[in-house]
Amino acid sequence: MNYKILIISILALIISTAVIAKHKLPTQVLFSVQAPAKEITGACTNAQVWIDKEQGKIQASITVDSITFKNNFTSEDMNGVIRERFRTYYMESTNYPNISFTGSFHPDSLRLSVNDSRQPIQIRGTLTIHGISKTIAITAYTDVKKGKRILKATIPISPVSYGIRIPSYIGRMYFKEVTIHVESILQ
Repeated sequence: MNYKILIISILALIISTAVIAKHKLPTQVLFSVQAPAKEITGACTNAQVWIDKEQGKIQASITVDSITFKNNFTSEDMNGVIRERFRTYYMESTNYPNISFTGSFHPDSLRLSVNDSRQPIQIRGTLTIHGISKTIAITAYTDVKKGKRILKATIPISPVSYGIRIPSYIGRMYFKEVTIHVESILQ
């Protein structure tokens, strides 16, 4: 009988430690596409990012329909058209509703105080966009902003490599490369 209580206590301790070690982080994700006429930008302020600092694991998820486009054109109606085309024609969000990333880093790279200077963190993982998964390696950086440690990363992607079809008349001007900027507050 005492063994059952001991085993249950040990399991509860392991589970609670795992839950404590994995933190959901406030995150902002920005997108930008350089074009001859104008840079087009998008944002997602409700990205879900979890970091397990002890194990050196990171997971992120964005709902495609949560991405917004603002101030790219003179009217909000045109921004709405861009948003709808992005979701329906390019990202096909009814078939591929999420963008996700699962990766790992060396756990010691996040053992920094808010007084430490900018530090690089090597992250390797799988980025899934439009139903296609690719292994990527990026260098993220930690920095201090308003007394808080921030994790920043820039990820360049080629939409074509993720099976995103861009009409040729648009592809000549836009979408050769999309840059994803990620900023998370490390707690």
